[in-house]
Amino acid sequence: MPSRHVVAAAADAGWTLAITAETASSGLDAARIEASSGAHTVHVPLGDVPVWRMARAVSAMYVHPPSSRLVVLTDQDHDGSGLIVVDLQTARVVTSVRARHMTASPDGRYVAFEEYFSRLDSDWPWNETVYAVVDVTSAAGETMRRPCPFADDRCQGRVIHLPSRQEVCATYRERTGNATCLVPGREPQHARRSPFVWVDAQTLAFVTVDRVRERADVIEARLDPAVELAAAPDSPGLEVTSYPCTSRADGGERAGPACPSVRVAWSVDVIRRDDADGRLWIHFRHRIPEVPGGWLPVP
Repeated sequence: MPSRHVVAAAADAGWTLAITAETASSGLDAARIEASSGAHTVHVPLGDVPVWRMARAVSAMYVHPPSSRLVVLTDQDHDGSGLIVVDLQTARVVTSVRARHMTASPDGRYVAFEEYFSRLDSDWPWNETVYAVVDVTSAAGETMRRPCPFADDRCQGRVIHLPSRQEVCATYRERTGNATCLVPGREPQHARRSPFVWVDAQTLAFVTVDRVRERADVIEARLDPAVELAAAPDSPGLEVTSYPCTSRADGGERAGPACPSVRVAWSVDVIRRDDADGRLWIHFRHRIPEVPGGWLPVP
Protein backbone atom coordinates (compact mmCIF):
# COMPACT_ATOMS: atom_id res chain seq x y z
CA MET A 1 0.00 0.00 0.00
CA PRO A 2 1.42 3.45 -0.85
CA SER A 3 2.17 5.71 2.11
CA ARG A 4 0.55 8.68 0.36
CA HIS A 5 -2.33 9.02 -2.07
CA VAL A 6 -1.45 10.30 -5.56
CA VAL A 7 -3.86 13.15 -6.37
CA ALA A 8 -2.42 14.00 -9.78
CA ALA A 9 0.52 13.03 -11.96
CA ALA A 10 1.95 14.33 -15.20
CA ALA A 11 5.11 14.58 -17.30
CA ASP A 12 6.00 17.87 -18.97
CA ALA A 13 9.13 19.58 -20.35
CA GLY A 14 11.38 16.81 -19.03
CA TRP A 15 9.87 16.87 -15.55
CA THR A 16 8.00 14.06 -13.83
CA LEU A 17 5.35 15.62 -11.62
CA ALA A 18 3.22 14.18 -8.84
CA ILE A 19 0.97 15.69 -6.20
CA THR A 20 0.29 13.54 -3.18
CA ALA A 21 -1.91 13.80 -0.08
CA GLU A 22 -2.07 11.87 3.17
CA THR A 23 -5.33 10.11 2.28
CA ALA A 24 -7.64 9.84 -0.71
CA SER A 25 -10.43 11.56 1.23
CA SER A 26 -8.40 14.57 2.39
CA GLY A 27 -8.44 16.23 -1.01
CA LEU A 28 -5.53 18.63 -1.38
CA ASP A 29 -5.27 19.61 2.26
CA ALA A 30 -1.70 18.96 3.49
CA ALA A 31 -0.68 17.93 -0.02
CA ARG A 32 2.80 18.28 -1.46
CA ILE A 33 4.42 18.45 -4.88
CA GLU A 34 7.10 15.99 -5.92
CA ALA A 35 8.96 16.90 -9.11
CA SER A 36 12.04 15.32 -10.64
CA SER A 37 14.17 15.99 -13.69
CA GLY A 38 17.24 13.82 -14.04
CA ALA A 39 19.12 13.96 -10.75
CA HIS A 40 17.24 17.05 -9.60
CA THR A 41 14.32 16.34 -7.24
CA VAL A 42 12.03 18.89 -5.64
CA HIS A 43 9.65 18.44 -2.69
CA VAL A 44 7.30 21.35 -1.98
CA PRO A 45 4.79 21.16 0.91
CA LEU A 46 1.57 23.08 0.29
CA GLY A 47 0.04 23.17 3.74
CA ASP A 48 0.34 26.96 4.08
CA VAL A 49 -1.15 27.83 0.68
CA PRO A 50 -4.69 29.26 1.12
CA VAL A 51 -5.87 28.15 -2.34
CA TRP A 52 -4.69 24.63 -1.71
CA ARG A 53 -6.61 24.15 1.54
CA MET A 54 -9.89 24.89 -0.24
CA ALA A 55 -9.28 22.85 -3.40
CA ARG A 56 -10.28 19.23 -3.77
CA ALA A 57 -8.66 18.34 -7.08
CA VAL A 58 -6.08 19.35 -9.69
CA SER A 59 -7.42 20.48 -13.06
CA ALA A 60 -4.07 20.83 -14.87
CA MET A 61 -0.37 21.44 -14.30
CA TYR A 62 2.48 22.35 -16.60
CA VAL A 63 6.08 23.59 -16.53
CA HIS A 64 7.20 26.88 -18.06
CA PRO A 65 10.78 25.88 -19.01
CA PRO A 66 12.37 29.35 -19.53
CA SER A 67 11.57 30.35 -15.94
CA SER A 68 11.61 26.87 -14.33
CA ARG A 69 8.17 27.56 -12.92
CA LEU A 70 5.55 24.89 -12.27
CA VAL A 71 1.97 26.10 -12.73
CA VAL A 72 -0.85 24.18 -11.04
CA LEU A 73 -4.51 24.93 -11.75
CA THR A 74 -6.81 23.68 -9.01
CA ASP A 75 -10.47 22.68 -9.02
CA GLN A 76 -11.46 24.91 -11.93
CA ASP A 77 -15.08 23.71 -11.95
CA HIS A 78 -15.69 24.26 -8.23
CA ASP A 79 -15.32 26.81 -5.43
CA GLY A 80 -11.70 25.81 -4.80
CA SER A 81 -10.53 27.13 -8.17
CA GLY A 82 -7.18 28.84 -8.27
CA LEU A 83 -3.55 28.80 -9.34
CA ILE A 84 -0.28 27.98 -7.61
CA VAL A 85 3.12 28.95 -9.04
CA VAL A 86 6.15 27.01 -7.81
CA ASP A 87 9.81 27.82 -8.49
CA LEU A 88 11.40 24.45 -9.26
CA GLN A 89 14.93 25.77 -8.70
CA THR A 90 14.34 27.04 -5.17
CA ALA A 91 11.56 24.58 -4.26
CA ARG A 92 9.19 27.25 -3.00
CA VAL A 93 5.75 28.60 -3.77
CA VAL A 94 6.15 31.94 -5.54
CA THR A 95 2.50 32.95 -5.38
CA SER A 96 -1.01 31.58 -5.21
CA VAL A 97 -4.10 33.10 -6.77
CA ARG A 98 -7.69 32.41 -5.83
CA ALA A 99 -9.59 32.93 -9.09
CA ARG A 100 -11.84 31.25 -11.65
CA HIS A 101 -11.91 30.55 -15.39
CA MET A 102 -8.11 30.59 -15.46
CA THR A 103 -6.78 30.40 -19.02
CA ALA A 104 -3.08 30.11 -19.86
CA SER A 105 -1.50 31.76 -22.89
CA PRO A 106 -0.13 29.46 -25.64
CA ASP A 107 3.41 29.71 -24.26
CA GLY A 108 2.22 29.28 -20.67
CA ARG A 109 3.71 32.56 -19.43
CA TYR A 110 0.48 34.42 -18.73
CA VAL A 111 -2.71 33.26 -17.05
CA ALA A 112 -5.90 35.30 -17.48
CA PHE A 113 -8.69 34.97 -14.97
CA GLU A 114 -11.76 36.46 -13.37
CA GLU A 115 -11.29 37.36 -9.73
CA TYR A 116 -12.90 34.75 -7.58
CA PHE A 117 -16.26 34.88 -5.91
CA SER A 118 -18.29 31.89 -4.80
CA ARG A 119 -21.98 31.20 -4.41
CA LEU A 120 -21.65 32.42 -0.82
CA ASP A 121 -20.19 35.82 -1.76
CA SER A 122 -23.35 37.90 -1.85
CA ASP A 123 -21.80 41.12 -0.53
CA TRP A 124 -20.94 43.61 -3.24
CA PRO A 125 -18.19 44.37 -4.36
CA TRP A 126 -16.87 40.84 -3.82
CA ASN A 127 -19.30 39.56 -6.43
CA GLU A 128 -18.47 42.37 -8.87
CA THR A 129 -16.40 41.43 -11.91
CA VAL A 130 -12.67 42.11 -12.18
CA TYR A 131 -10.59 40.70 -15.05
CA ALA A 132 -6.87 40.28 -14.46
CA VAL A 133 -3.74 38.52 -15.71
CA VAL A 134 -0.72 37.14 -13.89
CA ASP A 135 2.80 36.63 -15.24
CA VAL A 136 4.01 33.28 -13.87
CA THR A 137 7.65 34.18 -14.63
CA SER A 138 7.58 37.20 -12.33
CA ALA A 139 10.35 37.38 -9.78
CA ALA A 140 8.20 39.67 -7.66
CA GLY A 141 6.28 36.94 -5.86
CA GLU A 142 4.29 38.66 -3.14
CA THR A 143 4.08 41.91 -5.12
CA MET A 144 1.64 40.20 -7.47
CA ARG A 145 -0.93 41.06 -4.80
CA ARG A 146 -2.86 44.30 -5.33
CA PRO A 147 -4.42 46.46 -2.59
CA CYS A 148 -7.72 45.07 -1.32
CA PRO A 149 -10.45 46.91 0.59
CA PHE A 150 -10.46 44.08 3.13
CA ALA A 151 -8.05 41.32 4.13
CA ASP A 152 -8.39 38.74 1.39
CA ASP A 153 -6.24 36.50 -0.80
CA ARG A 154 -8.06 37.21 -4.07
CA CYS A 155 -6.65 40.53 -5.31
CA GLN A 156 -3.74 39.29 -7.40
CA GLY A 157 -2.07 40.03 -10.71
CA ARG A 158 -2.61 42.99 -13.03
CA VAL A 159 -6.10 44.31 -13.75
CA ILE A 160 -6.80 44.27 -17.49
CA HIS A 161 -10.39 45.54 -17.52
CA LEU A 162 -12.80 47.26 -15.11
CA PRO A 163 -11.74 48.97 -11.87
CA SER A 164 -10.19 46.95 -9.09
CA ARG A 165 -12.26 46.38 -5.97
CA GLN A 166 -10.11 48.90 -4.13
CA GLU A 167 -11.06 51.56 -6.69
CA VAL A 168 -14.73 50.52 -6.67
CA CYS A 169 -14.88 50.78 -2.88
CA ALA A 170 -13.11 54.15 -2.79
CA THR A 171 -15.54 55.60 -5.35
CA TYR A 172 -18.56 54.17 -3.55
CA ARG A 173 -17.49 55.53 -0.16
CA GLU A 174 -16.79 58.98 -1.61
CA ARG A 175 -20.18 59.11 -3.33
CA THR A 176 -22.28 57.76 -0.45
CA GLY A 177 -20.29 58.68 2.65
CA ASN A 178 -20.64 55.11 3.96
CA ALA A 179 -17.88 53.61 6.07
CA THR A 180 -18.04 50.33 4.16
CA CYS A 181 -18.63 49.37 0.56
CA LEU A 182 -20.20 45.99 1.37
CA VAL A 183 -23.77 45.93 0.05
CA PRO A 184 -25.59 42.61 0.65
CA GLY A 185 -27.54 41.23 -2.26
CA ARG A 186 -26.37 43.72 -4.90
CA GLU A 187 -25.97 41.99 -8.25
CA PRO A 188 -22.75 42.35 -10.26
CA GLN A 189 -22.97 44.94 -13.00
CA HIS A 190 -20.74 43.19 -15.54
CA ALA A 191 -20.73 39.71 -17.01
CA ARG A 192 -18.53 37.99 -19.57
CA ARG A 193 -20.22 36.71 -22.74
CA SER A 194 -17.22 34.77 -24.08
CA PRO A 195 -14.37 32.65 -22.77
CA PHE A 196 -10.92 34.16 -22.38
CA VAL A 197 -9.27 33.63 -25.77
CA TRP A 198 -5.54 33.97 -26.43
CA VAL A 199 -5.37 34.93 -30.11
CA ASP A 200 -1.58 34.70 -29.84
CA ALA A 201 0.99 34.34 -27.05
CA GLN A 202 0.76 38.02 -26.04
CA THR A 203 -2.81 39.00 -26.99
CA LEU A 204 -5.92 38.21 -24.96
CA ALA A 205 -9.47 38.88 -26.16
CA PHE A 206 -12.91 38.47 -24.63
CA VAL A 207 -16.41 39.97 -24.73
CA THR A 208 -18.09 41.49 -21.69
CA VAL A 209 -21.42 43.26 -21.13
CA ASP A 210 -22.49 46.07 -18.83
CA ARG A 211 -25.96 45.10 -17.66
CA VAL A 212 -26.84 48.57 -16.35
CA ARG A 213 -25.80 50.53 -19.44
CA GLU A 214 -26.90 47.70 -21.74
CA ARG A 215 -23.75 47.70 -23.80
CA ALA A 216 -21.20 45.12 -24.83
CA ASP A 217 -17.46 45.52 -25.44
CA VAL A 218 -14.79 43.47 -27.14
CA ILE A 219 -11.65 43.73 -25.02
CA GLU A 220 -8.21 43.25 -26.53
CA ALA A 221 -5.23 43.20 -24.14
CA ARG A 222 -1.69 43.20 -25.55
CA LEU A 223 1.12 42.17 -23.20
CA ASP A 224 4.75 43.10 -23.65
CA PRO A 225 6.93 40.03 -23.03
CA ALA A 226 9.90 42.30 -22.29
CA VAL A 227 8.14 43.73 -19.23
CA GLU A 228 7.53 41.87 -15.99
CA LEU A 229 3.97 42.91 -15.19
CA ALA A 230 4.00 42.21 -11.48
CA ALA A 231 7.35 43.85 -10.79
CA ALA A 232 6.54 46.96 -12.85
CA PRO A 233 2.80 47.64 -12.42
CA ASP A 234 3.13 51.21 -13.71
CA SER A 235 5.11 50.29 -16.80
CA PRO A 236 3.70 50.31 -20.34
CA GLY A 237 3.76 46.53 -20.42
CA LEU A 238 0.01 46.23 -20.87
CA GLU A 239 -2.09 47.88 -23.56
CA VAL A 240 -5.87 47.42 -23.39
CA THR A 241 -8.27 48.44 -26.16
CA SER A 242 -12.06 48.36 -25.77
CA TYR A 243 -14.26 48.17 -28.87
CA PRO A 244 -17.94 49.06 -28.28
CA CYS A 245 -20.19 46.28 -29.58
CA THR A 246 -23.67 47.65 -28.95
CA SER A 247 -26.81 47.64 -31.05
CA ARG A 248 -27.89 51.18 -31.95
CA ALA A 249 -31.35 51.90 -33.28
CA ASP A 250 -30.41 55.38 -34.48
CA GLY A 251 -27.95 54.07 -37.05
CA GLY A 252 -25.17 56.36 -35.84
CA GLU A 253 -21.51 55.71 -36.45
CA ARG A 254 -19.95 52.95 -34.41
CA ALA A 255 -16.37 52.53 -33.18
CA GLY A 256 -16.80 48.77 -33.18
CA PRO A 257 -18.97 45.94 -34.49
CA ALA A 258 -22.77 45.99 -34.24
CA CYS A 259 -23.68 43.39 -31.63
CA PRO A 260 -27.30 42.46 -30.90
CA SER A 261 -28.94 43.93 -27.82
CA VAL A 262 -27.49 42.66 -24.56
CA ARG A 263 -31.04 41.87 -23.48
CA VAL A 264 -30.84 38.89 -25.86
CA ALA A 265 -29.08 35.91 -24.29
CA TRP A 266 -26.31 35.61 -26.88
CA SER A 267 -22.75 34.50 -26.26
CA VAL A 268 -19.50 34.35 -28.23
CA ASP A 269 -17.68 31.05 -28.49
CA VAL A 270 -14.83 31.86 -30.93
CA ILE A 271 -12.53 34.86 -31.28
CA ARG A 272 -9.83 34.71 -33.95
CA ARG A 273 -7.49 36.99 -35.85
CA ASP A 274 -7.60 37.21 -39.65
CA ASP A 275 -4.19 36.34 -41.08
CA ALA A 276 -4.66 38.70 -44.03
CA ASP A 277 -5.43 42.01 -42.34
CA GLY A 278 -4.92 41.27 -38.62
CA ARG A 279 -8.54 42.06 -37.76
CA LEU A 280 -10.29 40.29 -34.91
CA TRP A 281 -13.49 38.36 -35.64
CA ILE A 282 -16.04 37.16 -33.11
CA HIS A 283 -18.44 34.27 -33.68
CA PHE A 284 -21.81 33.97 -31.94
CA ARG A 285 -22.72 30.61 -30.45
CA HIS A 286 -26.43 30.96 -31.24
CA ARG A 287 -28.20 31.97 -34.44
CA ILE A 288 -29.13 35.65 -34.27
CA PRO A 289 -31.13 37.50 -36.95
CA GLU A 290 -28.86 40.54 -36.65
CA VAL A 291 -25.81 38.42 -37.55
CA PRO A 292 -26.93 35.90 -40.19
CA GLY A 293 -23.48 34.49 -40.85
CA GLY A 294 -22.54 34.28 -37.20
CA TRP A 295 -19.29 36.26 -37.63
CA LEU A 296 -18.65 39.94 -36.90
CA PRO A 297 -15.39 41.79 -37.64
CA VAL A 298 -13.80 43.95 -34.93
CA PRO A 299 -12.00 47.09 -36.24
